[in-house]
Amino acid sequence: MHEIEYLVQNTVRRLDAGGPDHTLDLRTLFWNLFDYQARYDTGITFLGVATALVRHRYLYPFPVEKHPDFERCPEYFKSLKEESFEEIPIDPAKPWTSKTNMTAGYYWDPVRKLGRERCLEKGLGDLAKPQVYCEAGSPLWERWVANQTLTGADAVRPQKLDRAEFFHILMKEIVRQNDLDLAAEWYQMGIVYEFGDPEGEKLKELQNNAQVSAIRKLAAEHELQTIDIDYGFSYIEEETPGGFLAWWQNRDE
Repeated sequence: MHEIEYLVQNTVRRLDAGGPDHTLDLRTLFWNLFDYQARYDTGITFLGVATALVRHRYLYPFPVEKHPDFERCPEYFKSLKEESFEEIPIDPAKPWTSKTNMTAGYYWDPVRKLGRERCLEKGLGDLAKPQVYCEAGSPLWERWVANQTLTGADAVRPQKLDRAEFFHILMKEIVRQNDLDLAAEWYQMGIVYEFGDPEGEKLKELQNNAQVSAIRKLAAEHELQTIDIDYGFSYIEEETPGGFLAWWQNRDE
């Protein structure tokens, strides 16, 4: 779902661009943003916005030899030098599986993947070298916290926000920065994917949610329903009377 991938990357860039004129905890917002993305059929998106994620302490780079299993699995980590990107499982000595030995972190060599000139164009700076990465809250992050490689605020697990509250925070900040196209993408697509309910079973609950009402008010004030966006590939239900979209897109109800 490329539309979700682009939405997430563009939101990272927008949140990063908003400082220092806000007091938002971007590390927490980034965690919730990627938690949202994980519900959909998407690829790995942090590579395109790595500098912002590292700057706000959501993504952590370390030399390969700092991996807790480096000495235990020397052949595995030696083999990574032949790769530009690789998902590292919880136990590098065993094959990756989606249930018992899932991804714990990543190996990324941007110079090998992109070329040195492209790395300079993207402003990767100190990230333009082979390193191991982990996201805050991930299994590899937990191990670096346990061995005290990460301490203090870096060792605090990000908080999972109520989804409606999270969407409201995003929408307020995006509108504050006057990026109405991105706000419209969230209102017409990103939030619809999450809250859209073809059977109408959750409609009453959403109508009574204060955060959702605040998002709808914000959309009405800036006429976000009228801005043309690219929906991507995914099916959006028709605006049948009494359905979610008929309510969501109607500013007068």
